[in-house]
Amino acid sequence: MFNGDLMLFGTNGWAANDCPIDLTTALRELGREGEFIEDVHLTESGNWIIQYGDNKFRWSGIPRSLKKKIKYFMAGERLSHQSPSMI
Repeated sequence: MFNGDLMLFGTNGWAANDCPIDLTTALRELGREGEFIEDVHLTESGNWIIQYGDNKFRWSGIPRSLKKKIKYFMAGERLSHQSPSMI
């Protein structure tokens, strides 16, 4: 179980304590690439998802159904036009 803390600031600044190593590695890479980090979600079990740039995503440990919806979204489709049960 993770009880980590994460704070985003500026364009791609962040500070983390007790977060998964793969999450902090991804944040470092995005920072080096100059990507704008929009949002990060971290679960107690250590799964995470980062939204960055122009609606791009990186993740670890998320459910297969969510991966499928994200890939659909990233392919240029609009999830906002689907029913709430599909989002």
